[in-house]
Amino acid sequence: MAERLDAASWRPIHTRIACALGLGWMLDAFEVQIIGSVIPGIQKEFSLGAGQAVVINVVWYVGIAFGALAFGYLADRIGRRRLFVATLILYSLAALASSAAPNYGLFLLFRLLTGLGVGGEYSAVTSAISEFMPARNRGRSNGLVMTFWAVGGILASVVSIVVITALGLGWRYTLLFGVVSAAYGVLARRIVPESPRWLASRGRLDEADQVVTEITGVASKTGYYLAFAPAERGKVRELWSAHRPRLFLGMALDFSEAAGYYGLFTAMSIVVFSSATGVVAVSDAALPVYFLIANVGALLGGVLVSFVLDRIGRRPTVTFSYVAAAASMLVVAGAAATGAAPWSWRHSRWLRSSRLARGSLPIRRSPSCSQPTCGPPGSV
Repeated sequence: MAERLDAASWRPIHTRIACALGLGWMLDAFEVQIIGSVIPGIQKEFSLGAGQAVVINVVWYVGIAFGALAFGYLADRIGRRRLFVATLILYSLAALASSAAPNYGLFLLFRLLTGLGVGGEYSAVTSAISEFMPARNRGRSNGLVMTFWAVGGILASVVSIVVITALGLGWRYTLLFGVVSAAYGVLARRIVPESPRWLASRGRLDEADQVVTEITGVASKTGYYLAFAPAERGKVRELWSAHRPRLFLGMALDFSEAAGYYGLFTAMSIVVFSSATGVVAVSDAALPVYFLIANVGALLGGVLVSFVLDRIGRRPTVTFSYVAAAASMLVVAGAAATGAAPWSWRHSRWLRSSRLARGSLPIRRSPSCSQPTCGPPGSV
C-alpha cells in the first residue's frame, strides 16, 4: 500500500485532495486571524482591559491544544475523513455562536469550542497530506497546502476591511463568515477519501485497496492481508522509545514557531496596535490593513519555500526560515519600541514564512506503527 501511494505519479485526484485540504487550512487561518482584526471592537463592546483581551487568546490556545489531542485520538477510532468534516462543522457553528454571544463569559465559551474544532483540523490536514501525496512531490505539495494559511489570513483581513471599514458594521458580522466553513464541510466529505491505512487497520482491506487504486490509478496484483491484528495501533510510548530524537525535534520546532507566531498575534493586536490599550495605537479600521500586508508577505515567502524544498532540501530551507524569522522579530521589537508601526508588520512576514517551512517537514513512518511520525530535516 505504502509503495503504491509513495511511488504514484501526480494525478488530478492529488490536485483535488490538496486543494480540499488547503481550503480547510485556509478557513482555519481565517478563524485564527479574524480575532486579531476585530478584538479592539470586542474590547469596547464588553468594556475589557488588556488582560481580559489576552484571556480571549489564552482560551483559544487551550481549545486548540485539547482539540488536537482529543480529535487526534478520535481519528484512530472514527476515521480521518469523518474527523476532517466534523472539525470543520464544529468550529464553524461555534464561530457563529461567538458572533451572537451576549456577554464576555459566553464569548469565551464559544471561542473555546471554536479552538477545539480548529485544533482537530490541524491533525486532520497534516496527516492527510502525509498519507495521500506521492513521496517525490510531498515537500512541494505540503508547502503549497500550508501556504493556504496565508490566503486565509488575507481573506480575514479583506473581510474585516470590507465589513468594518467600508460598510461600517461591527465585529459580530465578520464572525458570521463561519457559515462558509459549515457549507464547505459538507462538500469536503465528497472530495477527501478515507485514509486507506485506517481502513486496513480496521480490517476493511477491500475498501482500502479501492481507495489506493482510485488515488494511484494502479491496481493491486495480490491484494492486501493483515500483518497484525486489526485492533493493533501505534502508541505514544512507541514514539517515545523508538523515535525520541525526532519527536523532540518536531516538538522544539513546533513550539518555537507557535510561541512566536501566536505571541505575535496576541501582542500586536492587543498590546501594540489596539486603539484601546496599544502602545502604538492605530484605528480599528486601519488594523486589518497591517494584517493584510503581513499575510501578503507570508504568501510570497510560503510559495518560495514550497518550490525550493524539494530542490535544496528540508534542512537548509527550515534553517534559513527560522533564522530569518528570529532576525525579523528583533526588527519588529525595535519598531514597536520606537512607534514605527509600518515596520512592525512589514518584517513580521518572515515569522509566518517559518510557519510554512516547519509545516512542510517530511513524515517518516515506523513499519510497526500506522501513524506518521515527524522525521528530521532532510529525511524522506
